[in-house]
Amino acid sequence: MSSDKVIEAAERVGHLIIETYRSPNRAFDDLPELLEKMDPLRGFSDACRRELQTPRGH
Repeated sequence: MSSDKVIEAAERVGHLIIETYRSPNRAFDDLPELLEKMDPLRGFSDACRRELQTPRGH
């Protein structure tokens, strides 16, 4: 089971992708370029890394 922080970070990534895709003058083909600029997985990967480094039961 993942921590609340990991789940929240994953949800933020999903919302950012949806918001970016739905924004004006954007197409699905634009997504790779936008993702490179925004680095939306940074917070998610940091949260996962912290969770993996924390001993179980804390």
